[in-house]
Amino acid sequence: MTITSQGEGVRERHARFLRERDHLEHSAIRTLLSQVLRPEDNCVDIGANSGDILREMVGLAPLGRHLAFEPIPALAERLVRDFPGVDVRQCAIADRGGRMSFFHVIEEPALSSLRVLPYFQGHSFERIEVDVVDLDSSLPDSYTPRVIKIDVEGAEIDVLRGAMRTITRHRPILIIEFQRDGAGAFEVGPADLYDLICREAGMRLFDVFGEGPFGREELRKAFHARRLINYVAHP
Repeated sequence: MTITSQGEGVRERHARFLRERDHLEHSAIRTLLSQVLRPEDNCVDIGANSGDILREMVGLAPLGRHLAFEPIPALAERLVRDFPGVDVRQCAIADRGGRMSFFHVIEEPALSSLRVLPYFQGHSFERIEVDVVDLDSSLPDSYTPRVIKIDVEGAEIDVLRGAMRTITRHRPILIIEFQRDGAGAFEVGPADLYDLICREAGMRLFDVFGEGPFGREELRKAFHARRLINYVAHP
């Protein structure tokens, strides 16, 4: 089933916004990775898409054991070809396992999600069925991640809930995309992120440029202002 929604003007404005935002924040993420990764470190890329961030991880930590999760079949196949040394898994990550509907935005796959999101407007998308697993059950006991990147268009809280054993045990650096439209579709908000990261995991939250740590109210203001959408958590 393919669904096309209207609004080319909205589509074009959103695409321009995404390009500008992604350029700034992805540059900051690359800088962060260059500062924290050692050659032997392990990284997990959840929502790897075309592998832009994964490529940085592999380049900076060539001796590490890297895992990439991507539910869209064509993108997962491409990752397997492009990153032969990475353990690529064609599935989505949440707080439980099973099969779920996934909404693939055909011309902008990076916007795809387990829910229909407000910014699908102006895009064509299709519903597909994908495997879903939780991160804690997916990682070997001997595996110690240095960095976990989460970019799942609104499902971040579910991913974190299914990864709390890994996070509290190994205390990796977390790079989390978390923005209002996506989170709203999953009925979660900044309080949920703060409680999981700061209260349950005992870590601190910063923006991707290093500002912080955020208190609960500071995070709420940043989240609703939509100033940035990528956050970094570390002990």
